[in-house]
Amino acid sequence: RAEFARIVMLPPDLLLLDEAHVGLDPEAALLVAHVIAEVTRRGGAAVLVSHERERVAALISRAVRVHDGTVTGEAA
Repeated sequence: RAEFARIVMLPPDLLLLDEAHVGLDPEAALLVAHVIAEVTRRGGAAVLVSHERERVAALISRAVRVHDGTVTGEAA
């Protein structure tokens, strides 16, 4: 949570998130969506790595599937 607060105060142009929802309560999970929306709204980009495809579907504009360390194509 503290890291997301820092991001809100000093928004980056590139946001790299690895399993950003792990260990977050529902309110903090909403903060993830807010931060991604703000970065992309300003013309920045966010790279989000997650095993929770359904959870992040509303947050992304493009998905890539990686299997055994190899990009296997765009995810549907």
